Amino acid sequence: MRGAVLCGVEKETMANLAKAKSCPKRFAIAVKEPFSTIDHDSEYVTVDPATNQKVVDGHIKWLFKKGELILSNYVASSSERITITFSEQQRREGKITIYSYVAEEDDEYFMPKNIRNSKDGMSAH
Repeated sequence: MRGAVLCGVEKETMANLAKAKSCPKRFAIAVKEPFSTIDHDSEYVTVDPATNQKVVDGHIKWLFKKGELILSNYVASSSERITITFSEQQRREGKITIYSYVAEEDDEYFMPKNIRNSKDGMSAH
């Protein structure tokens, strides 16, 4: 315990001290992915014209969760593998929207699974 107290008192002179903040909200992207009866609601199923496969468009992939600690000396990053299909005539470029979400109830069970049922609290950036 004595070490922790000294660290608290001498924090201004400690060069290797990292401060942490909690993430103020959740961050996500919405993707199109192959339909799975385990992961998706059937109401969001469409057929991708490029692949002729059943897909769910707008499935939310959470990148950062509210309350996760972010260290001051560390760049927070998250990665998610996505596949985008382009036709022969389309330009090979696009944008991915990042969404933030703030809700009173931050329980995994109540989190939106699809951008179409996200209702209140979801903001595009």
